[in-house]
Amino acid sequence: MSKEQMPDMQPNNPPEIPRRDFVKKMGAGAIGGVLFGDQITDIGVEKQSRKENVKQQIEKCSQIIQNEQYEQILENPYLVYALYYSEQAIGKIKPPYEYASEEIIGNIYPLITKQFRENYLNFLQNFIEEENTRTEAVNLESQSLPLDSINWEGAQYNHPDAIDLFIEENLSIHSMSSGIVVLAENGWTKENEFSTSSIRGGNTVIVFNLKDKSFYRYAHMKEASISVGVVLSAGEVIGKVGHTGITASQEGHGEHLHLEINKYDEEKGVMIVTPVSELQEKLRALQG
Repeated sequence: MSKEQMPDMQPNNPPEIPRRDFVKKMGAGAIGGVLFGDQITDIGVEKQSRKENVKQQIEKCSQIIQNEQYEQILENPYLVYALYYSEQAIGKIKPPYEYASEEIIGNIYPLITKQFRENYLNFLQNFIEEENTRTEAVNLESQSLPLDSINWEGAQYNHPDAIDLFIEENLSIHSMSSGIVVLAENGWTKENEFSTSSIRGGNTVIVFNLKDKSFYRYAHMKEASISVGVVLSAGEVIGKVGHTGITASQEGHGEHLHLEINKYDEEKGVMIVTPVSELQEKLRALQG
């Protein structure tokens, strides 16, 4: 389906969904598997061919987009990633696709209009504000270092839009910002490209921050210890340092946190990357 085939998406308010029902539905199920619609599935889909499974996931994502089912986005990590990735990242996802997740995301990204993306962000905003009104527990202004300590000599700048913070495995990873957890995957295995929605990133958490409309991504975790749909304050533990993901699992590439931040560009209607220089500056400022 092309953009021209998509129905017109008029500005509207994202649908409301009872918070307790939503969190109960998402719960810990978002950890340790990709969510297929309402069904949480162990992704060792031996009975289904790769081609069939990819096609099925593209169709599921397309239906969510076409029907503007914003409350279902967080149930589908592939769609969460398609809404997270920057234009630069998407430009690298093209045929021939190396991994199934890239084929799925590469096919659904063109279906996402500016209005759909804005409605999704409005849905997340409403969810956070409703939760904060109900509990008054989240400091929306708070910020925190992602690790208890940062070894700048060991940090590596292998990416123009991310930073690798090397540190001992099993140590806690903290959310840098307040926000809602939009992705938390905990089932990565090297042998199964469907074990997480990014086989390169491995076990990953993504948190949306309301104040600056940014998504904070923490990859290569040993494990994620938070659930999708949780609204948290900065500093809360979201997982542990590990070496999951295709590259990070190789000898000499593990024991680090891959950190990146993508921000919404309201004028262009797309996500833009935070350069590694700004990431470093932000972390140093938090260090004091």
